[in-house]
Amino acid sequence: MQKGFSVGVAQRVNGKVSGTINGQPVGPANLHAYVVTSDGRAYTAISRVPGDLGRSMLSLYTIGSVFGWLFGATSASGAKNGYMITGKHWNGVIYIWVKGLKMLLYLH
Repeated sequence: MQKGFSVGVAQRVNGKVSGTINGQPVGPANLHAYVVTSDGRAYTAISRVPGDLGRSMLSLYTIGSVFGWLFGATSASGAKNGYMITGKHWNGVIYIWVKGLKMLLYLH
């Protein structure tokens, strides 16, 4: 494991999210996550998002699963979580197309 990460200890993660939802710019908004590393559970919140985008944001629930992957405990011999693979930094792009909706978000 890399310095700064302890196995079995819950992790607080902060970052920025930016992109567009239905043609409306979002962010950079604050992203906060609390990860229970012993079982890969993650609680994620994005703050400072325009209120009229709230319903559209519901389909972005998968953002939280990224943090479970990054910090989840590994039980199989030789298995690695995302932190072990990526190190301290991870950037991602999420594209979601739903009929009538088009979303593009960047996680930094």
